[in-house]
Amino acid sequence: MSTLHGTTVGFIGLGSMGKHMAQRIKSAGATTYAYHDLPAMRYEIARAGINLCTSPSEIAGKTAAGIIILMLRNAEDVDTVLQGEASLMEHLAAGTLIIDMGQTAVVDTKNYATLARSKGARWLDAPMNGDEAAADKGALEIIVGGRTEDYERALPILQCLAHKVSHEGDIGAGQSQVLALQN
Repeated sequence: MSTLHGTTVGFIGLGSMGKHMAQRIKSAGATTYAYHDLPAMRYEIARAGINLCTSPSEIAGKTAAGIIILMLRNAEDVDTVLQGEASLMEHLAAGTLIIDMGQTAVVDTKNYATLARSKGARWLDAPMNGDEAAADKGALEIIVGGRTEDYERALPILQCLAHKVSHEGDIGAGQSQVLALQN
């Protein structure tokens, strides 16, 4: 597993796979902050020693110019986190890198990347293949779209989550490749 000492990571979306991913990041040495809207999941993550936040905006504040991972179910959830009440975008610091690891439509991915750039932040789409057991073992396959320098910045984190990480091109390329693999 990569060492992530000195890295600050925010994690939003602690479902069945996300909770394992956040725990792997913390175990690799990153200062890890997490947010989830369900109290039972927050309790489980707090017991694992991950710093809990009360909102997406608090994640933005705690990880200023760091890396934030979104592991959300759908575009509606991403919209809520980015622009809803106590939104991530409202408090996002320039230099922050957001990694969307959910499966999001390419058009939405490109819109989110544009929104992040308007705040001076960066965006990667990095959907993954795998299940809960693979997330727990760090054996996911992650396919990334975005700028090369952003990919290189994210690579140590992605490598602690996956056995295979590939950069497929610009924003939307990760989502396109995962969609093609599933059809």
